[in-house]
Amino acid sequence: MREGVESVLNAFQIEVKQIEEITPSLFKVTDYSRSYALKKSMLTEETISNWENVYNLAYSNQLYSILPVYLTTDGKLYKAQNQSIYYLSPWIDEVRTSMDKAFIENFYQELATIHAKTKRSQTVATEKWESSFLSFQEFCKKTMQQLHTAVTLFEKSSYMAPIELLVCTQFRDMEYAWSEINKRIDQFVDFDQDEMKWNYSLCHLNLDQSVIRSTYFLNWEQAAYNNGIMDLVTFFEKESRNYDFQVESFIESFPVYSKINELSLSELQLLSVYLLNPARYIKVIEQYIDDPSKYSMISLVQELQREFRVIRFGLAFSAFVAKEYETVNFDDED
Repeated sequence: MREGVESVLNAFQIEVKQIEEITPSLFKVTDYSRSYALKKSMLTEETISNWENVYNLAYSNQLYSILPVYLTTDGKLYKAQNQSIYYLSPWIDEVRTSMDKAFIENFYQELATIHAKTKRSQTVATEKWESSFLSFQEFCKKTMQQLHTAVTLFEKSSYMAPIELLVCTQFRDMEYAWSEINKRIDQFVDFDQDEMKWNYSLCHLNLDQSVIRSTYFLNWEQAAYNNGIMDLVTFFEKESRNYDFQVESFIESFPVYSKINELSLSELQLLSVYLLNPARYIKVIEQYIDDPSKYSMISLVQELQREFRVIRFGLAFSAFVAKEYETVNFDDED
């Protein structure tokens, strides 16, 4: 393995002092002055051009929060060897810090800057997506019916299993979540024009705390042009699953993002819809009902609680949208 890594590093003219295997696909390389991260990527010939475009955009738009990569001696951003694609970037030590106010505001500021500087707009026909959202709305309705049937079944038991008790305890909030997502879908599809402007930005599409180092975002292998809310959806879905996720802080600081990359009301409504999606929540319950012995009770309870936290965050965010963006301030009309 060391010989193969050294062969790749020769393409970057690195005088190797030490190689440390962090994972099978990540190596910390040290020369006589600095440390580097050598990544054996998941990139392919089909996806490499998209990845290269990230760094072209970073250079042309001065996006300093995208961690740069080094060029090979022949001017490429990567080295292909043995059907794998490697790239080299500065080594940034991982410092586990809490998501305090400074972290949250910096996250919003840097992400919004990337989205704003790379934003482009396109006119889309509303009929192209209206039917899919109405189908999703019907799915949500059936999901709620499934949940109601499950609660009725569980309540017939004299001694409910822990997951059954948890489902029944959370049912009222899930009813409210269904009402809220139904309202948000109605708002989103109730667009009285045949066309609407839709925004696209460079998106990371795999955001969580593990790819954030100081002011840098790492690992852009899955990057693509999409609406900026998709990065927010990905990050919120992954991180709000954790018990220590700072719900109030992320919502209170959201204007830091929107001040730099303003979202339309339709985008905010759609973001709420994604966060309130009950699909993964109901899947956990289905797994239990279909075969109670296949999964441990502890793992089922933990997973259901994680998915419930995401929906609770979605409810909080939707309420924030209603208060900050949809409530009429009559004082401002004087």
